[in-house]
Amino acid sequence: MLIPILLLITLLIFLLVKKRGLLFIGLLILFFTNIFRNFDVGTDYSNYKERFDNIDLYTLNLFGVNNFFMNEERSSNEIVWNYINYLVNNIGGEYFHVNLIAIFLILTLFYISIKRESTHQLLSLFLFVSLYYYYQSFNTTRQSITIAIFVFSIYYMRKNEKIKYVILTLLSSTIHLSSIFLLPLCFFINKIKISYKQAVYIVGASFLVLLIPIDKLLLKIFSENLIYSNYLNQKLELNFNGLLPIYINNVMLSAFFLWSLKLSIKDNNIYTKIWFLGILIQNLSMDYRYLSRFSDYFLIAQIFAIPMIYKNICNQNNKNIYFKSLILYSILIYVLRLLTNNQGILPYSFL
Repeated sequence: MLIPILLLITLLIFLLVKKRGLLFIGLLILFFTNIFRNFDVGTDYSNYKERFDNIDLYTLNLFGVNNFFMNEERSSNEIVWNYINYLVNNIGGEYFHVNLIAIFLILTLFYISIKRESTHQLLSLFLFVSLYYYYQSFNTTRQSITIAIFVFSIYYMRKNEKIKYVILTLLSSTIHLSSIFLLPLCFFINKIKISYKQAVYIVGASFLVLLIPIDKLLLKIFSENLIYSNYLNQKLELNFNGLLPIYINNVMLSAFFLWSLKLSIKDNNIYTKIWFLGILIQNLSMDYRYLSRFSDYFLIAQIFAIPMIYKNICNQNNKNIYFKSLILYSILIYVLRLLTNNQGILPYSFL
């Protein structure tokens, strides 16, 4: 647990020091922390590596690598990801190099996005790690790439440049198909208006919906032939390794969002609206660990929304209280996820 704790302390010091160039140095630290980890750090790393090592068994065609998972029923549809693995393997590389390409792309896209969109760059970097989004790249590598592409594309969605957004979303779907569901977002997100009162009612209702048994309804909507529909069969139990930490996480997340919205005088920036949608998806899919992963596309927006809200708080006393509270909120999330070994990063060890 030492490395994750030292990493968070380092970024907190960066946040308080506020020196020029610390954003780049911080992301460089994150880059090396990821690529030089051992193979057993991150629950999916070994699976990615095994598939990469056996890729020479498969046939490459126009649509990617057939039977990528050695099973036609679980064949991969993500063309670009397949080609990256195939090409690196065929030039004598290892999965280490694929992971290096992936984390370089993820952190580069976040660097560009934070530089051009964040109102407090070091705070966004701190939240990127403390809210645990950085550690997703240790596990769900493909989805982490598509989340980074989505964050990068929000800039174009905010400017109402729909064609650029659609192109980037279609590109990301060749790495992780789930991102295709983000396409409609650009047609309505700028039209949404959120008031504090409305948000309280809607977030409250999202918790109450959990009392309704929706399993059969979801399975009917997402037929068993639809990709990722198997996630609906993977429900969690109410214990410390299952639903309990998720309930705690969602309550903290919802409460902090509502308080942030109440304090902000400009509550309708695009990142706050995307954060709001993420909370609803997270709450409504709480019982389904893998289905709730779709909310990660939206919840990542808080690393931009929180600095914007912080900047827009007029009362200096409220501003100071909010800053201390957001640090506490993010550290509590971090500790909770470390204790439950979210993303399987513990024990951390180097190559």
